[in-house]
Amino acid sequence: RKLLKPVQNKKVTPKWKEYKRADYIGQKVQLDVKYVPSECILDGKKYYQYTAVDECSRWCYRQIYEEKSNYTSYLFILELIKKPYL
Repeated sequence: RKLLKPVQNKKVTPKWKEYKRADYIGQKVQLDVKYVPSECILDGKKYYQYTAVDECSRWCYRQIYEEKSNYTSYLFILELIKKPYL
């Protein structure tokens, strides 16, 4: 039998792509959901903050919900679309 050399894995460096910025308002919107800490709430319930930031104008919209689910995400996006700035 012939002894084989172990295969060394070569590190593959990722090729960086240039980031294309938004050309007009509403083209790229970042969405985020965060848990609101209990120190910020007086009634002791859990709340979640939904945030949307437009990349072109940096316009920000926030809404608080009592649950984090697909349905509340859907409601947030519907409310976001109704806003005059987007």
